[in-house]
Amino acid sequence: MQIPFQLNLNHQYADQLYNEHGRDAGQEAIAELEDKIGAAIGLVVQRHGVLPGVGDRVHVEQGLIVVIDTRSFEEDGNIWYAVRPFGA
Repeated sequence: MQIPFQLNLNHQYADQLYNEHGRDAGQEAIAELEDKIGAAIGLVVQRHGVLPGVGDRVHVEQGLIVVIDTRSFEEDGNIWYAVRPFGA
């Protein structure tokens, strides 16, 4: 099952990475993290046939769990997510 979706880190999470890494390295860290999170969400859909909803936790890798803050269904058929780290 292929379901198109997009995601972003929530504002505070992105700002935290910018502050830790600086502007350019922060953007690279965000892009890499969004790719990892997207792959983890894709596995949830593939394995379970469901999309994570608001408040759901997604295990991305050892030591990294994110929580879905926002899920929005767009006019073009895409689903948009905003995520934050679990426990933050």
